[in-house]
This record gives sequence, C-alpha cells and structure tokens, in this order.
Amino acid sequence: MQHRETAECTVYRLKAVCRSYKPQSSRVRFGIKIAESADTIMQQAAEQPPNRSNAVKNKVQKYRMMQEESEMTETNTSGIITAAADIIAGAFNALPKRVCNQHKFSDYADYLHENLPAQAELDLQREKPLNPAPLVSVAIACAGASRAAVRSTLEALGKQTYANFEVCLVSELAQAGLTDYEGIPKFRLVLFNGTAHEQLKAAEKMLNGAYFLQLLPGDLPAPDALHMLVLQTHSNPEAEVVFADEDSVIDGIRQNPIFKPDYGRDTLRSFNSIGRPMLVSKRVHAAVGGFRGSTPAELWAYCIDCASAAKQVIHIARIGLTVIRDCGGSEIPCTDILKREFNSLYPGDGSGKKNHTNGCCFEGSVLGTLRMRYPRKREPSVGIVIAGADGVENLQRCIDSAEMQATVDCRRIIIADDGSGDERMRRYLRALKKNRVAEIVHVNAEQPLPETLNACACKAAADLLLFLNGNAEILSPAFLREFTELALRHGAGAVGGKIVNESGNILSAGTVIGLNGWAQSPYFGEKDDFEDFLKCSFLHVQRNVTAVSGAFMAVSGENFFSFGMFDETLSGVGWDTEFCVRLMRKGLLNCFTPFAKARLSGKLPNDYANAGKANLLRCYDVYRETLLCGDRYFNANFDYANLVPTLAAVPYPPIKLNPLYSV
Repeated sequence: MQHRETAECTVYRLKAVCRSYKPQSSRVRFGIKIAESADTIMQQAAEQPPNRSNAVKNKVQKYRMMQEESEMTETNTSGIITAAADIIAGAFNALPKRVCNQHKFSDYADYLHENLPAQAELDLQREKPLNPAPLVSVAIACAGASRAAVRSTLEALGKQTYANFEVCLVSELAQAGLTDYEGIPKFRLVLFNGTAHEQLKAAEKMLNGAYFLQLLPGDLPAPDALHMLVLQTHSNPEAEVVFADEDSVIDGIRQNPIFKPDYGRDTLRSFNSIGRPMLVSKRVHAAVGGFRGSTPAELWAYCIDCASAAKQVIHIARIGLTVIRDCGGSEIPCTDILKREFNSLYPGDGSGKKNHTNGCCFEGSVLGTLRMRYPRKREPSVGIVIAGADGVENLQRCIDSAEMQATVDCRRIIIADDGSGDERMRRYLRALKKNRVAEIVHVNAEQPLPETLNACACKAAADLLLFLNGNAEILSPAFLREFTELALRHGAGAVGGKIVNESGNILSAGTVIGLNGWAQSPYFGEKDDFEDFLKCSFLHVQRNVTAVSGAFMAVSGENFFSFGMFDETLSGVGWDTEFCVRLMRKGLLNCFTPFAKARLSGKLPNDYANAGKANLLRCYDVYRETLLCGDRYFNANFDYANLVPTLAAVPYPPIKLNPLYSV
C-alpha cells in the first residue's frame, strides 16, 4: 500500500511542478523517486501469477522507454516525468490486494469453557424475564440458502431465553415443516421469489417490533443473545444500536472468534467492525430506509447508516452469534467485489464514491477494507513543530523527509533549540533560519517537553499543528494531506501516524490505556506485516483510538488551543495520552492512520518504568477511569498483560496490572 500511495503522491507532485515551474532539481528528484518505484513494482510483479505480472511489467517497460528518451535528449522535461508517473501509478494499481485470514486463537476452547453461560443462568433468565420486554422482530431472507442452514438458525432461535420476539422467514420455496416452528411463539413463513433485498422488504411489512434484528441462514444466535441485547437497552435508555461479538463453526468446531472494538466512526468506515448480531431500534431502522440485503457490502452499509443515525451505540464484549461455515468458506465476509457493491449504494463523482460522510472511499491495503479520503476545498496552513532531535544528522533527515513527502505547500517548520547541540547543529540551525526553511524557537534545556512544544505551537499558529519527533523520518508520501483531511473534520480530535523503529518493527500504532498497566501501543516491537486480519485491523486501517503518540501527532490549531494545549506538569511520560483523553472527554474522536508512517531512530518518550513518582501519580489520576473499565477500542476479552492481543481466560480490568493500584 505504501508503494501504491507513493505513485499517487508522485503524480500529484509532478503535476504541481509542471504548473509552478519549480527548479530543475525538483523534477530530477521526483524523477528519481518514480524510478525507484518502478524497481519496486518489478520486484512485486515477479511474485505474482504470469497473467497479473505481465500487465504490470508492460506498464513499467513503457516508463523505461520514456526514461531512456529523456536521458538521450537531455531534456528531462516535466511533461515526460508526469506521463511516466501516470504509468507507474497504473502499474501499482494493477498489483493485487493482500488477503488475510482470521486470527487463530489456540486457547479459544478454554475461553469458551470459562465464559459460556451456565444452564442455571439460562434457566433463571427464563424464569425471571425482563420487564419491560419489548417485541424484537427477526428477519431472515432465504434467497439461495440450503434448508439445513435455515433449520439450524430456527433451532437456535427456538432455544432463546428471551420470549417476546417474532420471526419472519421469507423463502422462494415452501419449506417443509416450517409453517409452525417449535419454540418460536410468533413465526411467519412468507413465500416470495426475489433477491434477498426484495425478500427483506417483504418481511418488513409483516414485522411490528420495537427492535429489529437481521439474521442470515446459518447464523446461530447464542441462547441468551436476545436477552443480553435487550438488557442493554434497559441500562442504557439512549441505546438504539446494540451489537456483540461472533465466532464460526467449521467442521463442528467453534473457532475464529471476532472480538470487536466499541463503535468508532472511522473504524466502521474502514471495515465492518459491527457485523452481526446487531439489534436496531424501530426509529433508526425506519430512518435509514430499512434492511439493505444480504451481501457483505449491503450488511456493512446498513451497519454504517444505523450507527450514524443512532443516539447511542453499545457493544457487548461477549460472543452473541456463531456462523456456520464449510471448510472452503471464506472466513472474512468480504470479496473482491465489495468495493463495487459498497460504492453502488451511493452516487459517485468519478474520483471516488461520495456518501453521506462527505468523503470518498477507496480500496484499503487489505482485501475487505476501505480507506476514506476527505478532500478539502481549500489548502489549510500547517505548522510542523520539531523537537527532541539527537544530533544534526537526525534533524536533517527529519526535515528533508518532511519536505520531500509533503503535498501541502502552505506550511511552516518550527524547530525547538534548547542550546544543547554541538557546533555542527548550531551552524545547521543558523543555515535553516537564514534560508527561511524553518523558524527557530529558543527554549530552556531544563524545561519539560510539553512546555517546549506549547511554545513552538504558539509560534506556528496554523490551521493544523503537526508535532514531530526530531529523530523521525517520514516514510509516507502525502502524509500531510492525510493528516489535514482527518484532523480538520468536524468532531475530530488528535490524529496519529504509524511509527516503526529502524528494523521496521512497531513502536506506535495508536495507544491502548491499560496495556502493561499503563499505556502502550498494541503489537509494540512486532513486525509491521500482514500476518492475519486481527493484526491488520490494528495496524493497517484507519481506526479510532483512545490516544496517539506525541512523536507523530496532528491536531487542529483551534482544538489545541481551545482545550488547553499539552499539560506542562507531565514532564516525562503521559503528556500526549493525557491530551488525547482530554479531547475524547470533550466528545472528539482520536484516530490512528497507517497511511502516515514514520521511522524513528531511538526510543519513544513513554518509559513508565523510569518515570518520576509525581509524574506517575498524575498519569494514574488521568487513566484511572479507563483502567477500571478498560479501553473502549480494545476488546475486554483480550489480556492487557500482552502487547499482542491474546485471550484472557477470565477477563479482568487493566487496573489490576497497575503498580499504583491497591484493592
């Protein structure tokens, strides 16, 4: 995905060069970049089947011919380079997406043994039903489904501990023995020959519940599924959408659980993080126009619309549904046509598909995911605040990479100088100031980092503020465009990019409060690869998070100053997380994006083990609420003692891992 984005950015920058007649050196530099991209494409194409690789190689060969022509004539005109970049971009787009399987939890059987409801608990739910018990309408469209799958779903519904529900089954053929199904008090069979969408519309005319639930043939709701979904509407009167986790049955074995995060706007737009089962209030169901259909894209679109229209969305971190799959069945409910199906639900504008989010969706880096773009009508001003560089080489690499990869021209670079550098550093800073590349803010070497960043931010005074560690090197082209589009939306908080170390291992991909008792990034120290879909759902999609690292963080200038800047009393660790928590408590959404990536030389400033006592007490006070309840974007069934998501046989609050906690 990084290389595909490289080509896209290269085309953008080269066309800008043509318009503005920048110096010849700029065109040469960008020409070198797309030449390197061509080499990367050839290597990737060699790993693909011949029918795919030949198309890619042919496009690259056209570029090679243009490059030779440019060198022979010694013109190296921007027109030739721009055309070459278009060819390279087409070659990148011809490369296939990565396919990731679901994560295999080896201890899932033990987890089920410890967490499935006991029979006595189920009996108690039947003996003491919920009061009030609103009517739940269940719709099942049988288009193309087998009788065995339909029967298995009805049998599971017949075992529900919640009694006040109705089922409307729509089938194109009469299902023998299904006119009156045991255990379902209100059962209707509608004979209707049509698509799943048409069948669901026929079912809606027969349903009168206060809540709606769509199931597919082969879905097996847990015996207490309806009970626990409705129960959440009692404790949360504003809840209009309630969803739970799910797993699969393959060859009679329950496996491949999908433990979901709480609802996040950006997460749901990247992949279907709600899925099934999803209970929807009658008001929301009517507001979004009813059921869509049964394809992955239609189910996804229904989830997005319902979550957007609901007053409150509640997630239950328990398995509420099991899906029957055969051995050859896909474990990820997405296909190659997902993007086309999803986009067909909304009118398009040519560059991408517009929807009610005021954004455009494009295919993500993993099959079954999407990437959202939010183009802006005007180019915002950007202030890049750089602090904490260890040596002139690191600072120079940081500034050069920011200049090379940026696609926003209206930007200012502010560098904090604490006077601790050697003579080479002082000469370099003087040169930057003289050539008007950057502005230098002189600070006290003894003052805490948050105070330094606040001083530089006041100097920048831009629409968007980007805080960048001086030891970081930007790897993603168009990273500023990604930050401006995400951070300047209405309701957006802080936006953080992906940070890796010099070996390519993860340093930061969003912060989870509670990991190791304090706050840390999931998959910290692990390879930045595409091992399985669970890992990809953390590392390779735009998603909502509780906090992001201050070493690569963007936030709108208005929000930064309105909500009090960084807390200068947190001198060592936690100042970035505290700021993000403050934004979240004001109703703003923090976001992680993998499409802005940086490589860091050295360590992040988050060493809680060596932080001062006063600093830790302040962090504990800020984190305490989340430590007690768990991070909403990290499923409660995961073990907070492990940076790689693993199951906790008996889930527990992360505060138990904190050294300052006492019972």
